[in-house]
Amino acid sequence: MSRTEAARVAPPPEPPAGGLYAKLLAGRPAHEPIPLVHLPGLLPRASDGRKINYSTVWKWSRRGIRGLRLETVLLAGSRYTTPAAVRTFLETVDRLRDADVPTDRQLAAIARHRTNRTLAAAGFRRGAGAGKKNTA
Repeated sequence: MSRTEAARVAPPPEPPAGGLYAKLLAGRPAHEPIPLVHLPGLLPRASDGRKINYSTVWKWSRRGIRGLRLETVLLAGSRYTTPAAVRTFLETVDRLRDADVPTDRQLAAIARHRTNRTLAAAGFRRGAGAGKKNTA
């Protein structure tokens, strides 16, 4: 195996030690694949004592939070992730929340508002006559 081939198959570096998520999924190798359906049972419970639902984990992998998705891979019809990917995802989401980065919904609302202002300035109106330019 050449150096470039070895570099391609080498696992990504370990996430930084310490921090709140350092103990998350502790005892598991950082790059051991975990079926996504098993992930909710491995995560800490919510503040009300309930287990995180599978649909939440699925949304993390498909839609993401604040533009960031949980890294997964599809293998033989099942989706997998790793403890390192989960730690990285949760730490980054925390940093984004602390930095007051707007959510996707907030960004969409801002874009709609700007578009409506631009259209209104150009003479277009919303409502019953939507799509017609004001000629009066």
